[in-house]
Amino acid sequence: MRTHFVNRPSVDSRKRRDFHPHLFMYPLINVVLWAIWLAIAVTTDSWYPWPVWVTPGWGIGLIANAWDVSLRHPIAEHEIREEMERLGRHR
Repeated sequence: MRTHFVNRPSVDSRKRRDFHPHLFMYPLINVVLWAIWLAIAVTTDSWYPWPVWVTPGWGIGLIANAWDVSLRHPIAEHEIREEMERLGRHR
């Protein structure tokens, strides 16, 4: 059985790098969605705010991503050993 170890700093830096476009696109896309809603609402007199479903849903995903990048602690060596022992017992 081959075991692959991942370089933790490279994973963390990749997560941070991938988070920034997500953080940039969230307000940009939401402004566009709300502008589309406003244009449709004014021209058709249909005032149901459908972007209200997108904005908080995506916001929750953004908060979860920020937590994963900033606040989540790395897996410690002893946790890896404990998990390997647990998995070895169930074989």
